[in-house]
Amino acid sequence: MAHAIAASTDWSNDRTTLRHWRDQRAKREVDLLLVHADGRTVPIEVKASTSVGHSDTSGLVAFVDTNRESFHRGYIAYCGARTIDLTPAGLPSRSILARCPSLDC
Repeated sequence: MAHAIAASTDWSNDRTTLRHWRDQRAKREVDLLLVHADGRTVPIEVKASTSVGHSDTSGLVAFVDTNRESFHRGYIAYCGARTIDLTPAGLPSRSILARCPSLDC
């Protein structure tokens, strides 16, 4: 799944860079970080699971806490059938979504 996301940055019309983010002090990280040319960021967690919950957002929330100005939206890519809003209090609704990136999950 992560490989497919990374490959899509090559053919996208948007100029994005793919990175990894880690907060050494808090011991939190996100698997993938898309950085748009205009500075907007989209952190992505990749889970090989058919279910996810708020506990799976800890890396995304840590990213938002330290990068609120650039944060655009966050995702958890997982193998479930539903799109789930896992946005914590203090952020606009649907800021962090869990969804399957394709029908092949």
